[in-house]
Amino acid sequence: MKFLDDSMSRLPKGDVKLPQGVLRSQIRKAIYDTVTIAANESPIGSRVFFTDVTGKARYLTNLKMPNQLEGSVSFLIDHISVNAHCREAANKDALALIQEHSYMRLLVGDLEYWDGNMVDLTGKVTQETTVADSHFSQYGWARMCGLKLRGYQRIPIRPVRSFRVDWECAGMSAAEITAATPVADSKLAFRLALQGYLRRPVQG
Repeated sequence: MKFLDDSMSRLPKGDVKLPQGVLRSQIRKAIYDTVTIAANESPIGSRVFFTDVTGKARYLTNLKMPNQLEGSVSFLIDHISVNAHCREAANKDALALIQEHSYMRLLVGDLEYWDGNMVDLTGKVTQETTVADSHFSQYGWARMCGLKLRGYQRIPIRPVRSFRVDWECAGMSAAEITAATPVADSKLAFRLALQGYLRRPVQG
């Protein structure tokens, strides 16, 4: 796999000059989007990250256009992670069940660049339930990235190239679906982040 240019693999900070002589400002950044499973909604089914972004609050996504970066902007992915947490004791097994039964894939343009089980992007489930029925669970530990990409594993998103992450949850038993379905007045929010280096035109 070739990157946008050879200097991409060295990842210098600040302004960088491409082989064509074009100057770009390079910053460390995460592109993120959130998909929510609402109260009483089955976790089973297909969902997509980075597509339904129009009108979303900034804390849910920082992508301004569906499946695309802004013009003249490129991105190099070196980490992919999924974060979620649950505070409902009735759904104490939800994150583990959804993680176990979920398949995800990253597409850039028409090409599939990564696919695998959600556990590759979340890390382990940590949880605590007290005798008072207070519960908290989450994926992984704070500030830990799920999948790390090194060298030529890094994934480029070129300007105006579309991208998305497909998520399919399937294969649960009826009892598992019930345990993983958010109870009334609750929800499960899954935040997927593509972390890496964003390049944009230098401001004069």
